[in-house]
Amino acid sequence: MARIFFQLLFLLSVPALPAYLCALPQLTPAPTTPLLPGEIRPATAKLWKERVLWVDYRPNPHFSKQRIPGAVSCPPEEFSQRHPEVLARWSHEKAVVLYGDSEAVGHALAERFRQELNLETVYVLKGNWREWNR
Repeated sequence: MARIFFQLLFLLSVPALPAYLCALPQLTPAPTTPLLPGEIRPATAKLWKERVLWVDYRPNPHFSKQRIPGAVSCPPEEFSQRHPEVLARWSHEKAVVLYGDSEAVGHALAERFRQELNLETVYVLKGNWREWNR
C-alpha cells in the first residue's frame, strides 16, 4: 500500500516540477529602488484613496489626453495661476501627491508647495506617470 502511495505521489509530482521551475523566476521579488525623502510608491498612494489630492505637473496636452481620475493640473510654469485651484480642492485630511514625467521636476515643485503654500504632506510619485500606468 505504501509503495503504491509513493508511486502515485511520484507520478503526480513529475508534471509539477517543470511548472514549478518555470514559475520560480516570477516568484522572486522585483528589485526596488529605495525611496528618497518625500517620495511615495504608487501602491501606497492607491491605498490612501480619497485622502490623496493628485496633482499632475505634465504639460496641459498630456493632462487633457490622460490622467489619474480626479487629478488637478499644475505645470510648474503655471504654478502661480494654478495653485488656487489646488488649494480649493485640498483639505487637511489629504496628502498632495505630485506626478508627471520627471521626478526631479516633481521634487522641485513639491518644494514650492511646501515653501510657498505651507503644505506639509506633499509627495512625489516614485516612478511617476510611467509607474502608475503599469
